[in-house]
Amino acid sequence: TYSLVAGTGSTDNGLFNISGNQLRANASFDFETKSSYGIRVRTTDQNGLYLERSFVISVTDVNEAPLSLVCPSTIAENSGPNAVVGSFTTTDPDAGNTFTYSLVTGIGSTDNGLFNISGGQLRATASLDFEAGGTRSVRVCATDQGGLFFERQFTIVVTNVNEAPTALVLSGASIPENAGANAVVGLLSTNDPDAGDAFTYTLPAMSGNIGNSQFNISGNQLRANASFDFETASSYILLVRSTDQGGLSVDWVFTVTVRDVDEGPVLSSSGPLGVVTDQMTAIGGLSVVDPSGGGARLTTTLSVPAGKLSLGARTGLVFLAGDGVSDATIRFTGTLVQTNAALGSLSYITPTDALAGTSVSVL
Repeated sequence: TYSLVAGTGSTDNGLFNISGNQLRANASFDFETKSSYGIRVRTTDQNGLYLERSFVISVTDVNEAPLSLVCPSTIAENSGPNAVVGSFTTTDPDAGNTFTYSLVTGIGSTDNGLFNISGGQLRATASLDFEAGGTRSVRVCATDQGGLFFERQFTIVVTNVNEAPTALVLSGASIPENAGANAVVGLLSTNDPDAGDAFTYTLPAMSGNIGNSQFNISGNQLRANASFDFETASSYILLVRSTDQGGLSVDWVFTVTVRDVDEGPVLSSSGPLGVVTDQMTAIGGLSVVDPSGGGARLTTTLSVPAGKLSLGARTGLVFLAGDGVSDATIRFTGTLVQTNAALGSLSYITPTDALAGTSVSVL
């Protein structure tokens, strides 16, 4: 019969038992915890005589599967192709094991296609965009040299990075002439990848261009410094800069159009004129300027409270009142050239009883 007995070498007797002639371990041993155990065994014959001996039981190492897998899981957006997310660390009962890593399908493998593994590093194949999503999900397998493996899902956090504005928009790019100082041309807005950014707008210097000096910005309003004159300049080119709260900016060129406004003709005269009673007197110094260019026909009315008016040049005129010969009231239409010719040929005859200060009304 066989039995475990106390004595030299019996340190680990409690971890074993004997069944018949079999020495058995009470429970599984772990090579990494302890690789050998000491016991003392007695063999006794049927007459009660016995022999004792110490044994050293060696535990052989068996490859065991990895137990855990960790990796840093944060990356800034726009980090570039093959930017490293982190390096893998694997926990394995077997000291000295080596591991290979791969992206595998399974729970959490939704975004595997956006990443790759090089050696022990998890990398983003291309730049990631925070605005497209703040997290990505991958599933990774760590396999030891014996083919045993451990899988884990990782949530990759993409951190936001301030990005420069991409474009400027002006809600209106035209303004009527004579609109006055600080008249609003339009409202400025900015396209930016970062939602919620705030912007300031400025008019930076632009070499060789005077457009910026004609405008000012208040908040997001682009305004004209003073009234524009279509006949002087019908458009202005200006450069606007939008800067976000992080100091990144975009410059944008706009063309602001000045819209023509119909402006009435302007009459000029040389002032009072002395006349002789009952004599025809030429009235010089009357002329019309049309800021709109003079393409349209003008309607002119001449009248006096006493006496008669006559026009020497009547070619092309269409008379609406009188015929231009000895009339108290003459009303006609004509081009700018025809009208000025008629006014330049105007004459007046004063009756004997005319009052001093009689004036010619021109409308």
